[in-house]
Amino acid sequence: MDIPVIASLNRVSPGGWAEYARVMEEAGADAIELNIYSIATEPAETGADVEKGYVDLVRQITRIVRIPVAVKLSQFFSASANIAVRLGEAGAGGVVLFNRCYQPDFDIESLEVVPRLTLSHVDELLLRLHWTAILFGHVHSDLVITGESTMQRTSSSA
Repeated sequence: MDIPVIASLNRVSPGGWAEYARVMEEAGADAIELNIYSIATEPAETGADVEKGYVDLVRQITRIVRIPVAVKLSQFFSASANIAVRLGEAGAGGVVLFNRCYQPDFDIESLEVVPRLTLSHVDELLLRLHWTAILFGHVHSDLVITGESTMQRTSSSA
């Protein structure tokens, strides 16, 4: 292809993800965007456990592949600056601000999960810009902002 291909690797549970990254590289991907979706539902699991899982996964993948790996970071970390630095130290070439977690709805009448896709909105840009400014100079990875970035323009009529 004439354009760079960034493969998206989505993680929910441990196991096999480094192998998928290797296969993506062999298939010709120029980079990998790692979407880690980890929700701590066990009361004994700590925030430190979750963060260690992120860092360990990035370290494992970056040891296997030669292409850049960017990590989409959730905005719900209690110490976003710390985890961003640690991901860079583990080998992440980029930190993407912020991952939008898929949140389906629940129909209480039918007792079924209802798919619901909510796209990003320009109002979310301010939080991403704030965190980019906070992290700039502290993180040795590239900083990437994701989501809607088109500013609304208003025109005044005379």
